[in-house]
Amino acid sequence: MRFEGTHDYVSTDDLTLAVNAAVTLQRPLLVKGEPGTGKTRLAMEVAKSLGMPYYEWHVKSTTKAQQGLYEYDAVSRLRDSQLGDSKVKDIGNYIIKGKLWECFESETTPVLLIDEIDK
Repeated sequence: MRFEGTHDYVSTDDLTLAVNAAVTLQRPLLVKGEPGTGKTRLAMEVAKSLGMPYYEWHVKSTTKAQQGLYEYDAVSRLRDSQLGDSKVKDIGNYIIKGKLWECFESETTPVLLIDEIDK
């Protein structure tokens, strides 16, 4: 699999080399740049051209790293236990999967865009 740009996205030689190196080595690629320079579009076009699933994780100033994997909803579980709901016995009912978890479950190698990772 090689990324060569697409009809909708013209890639420079250096960017194409970096993307293909990351794909070949199965390593993350950190793309920096000013807003509006096409970083998000690059991730979308790489996924589309290589037939990979595409995920987006939008990071905010309040986002914690663990939320990428999962969140445990203790408040809902407490409420359900007070109401006598039988689903409280299975903790899996209160695990909210994050984007990293979804990527790990993917049957093929995905593209994950972590937007605003510097927050």
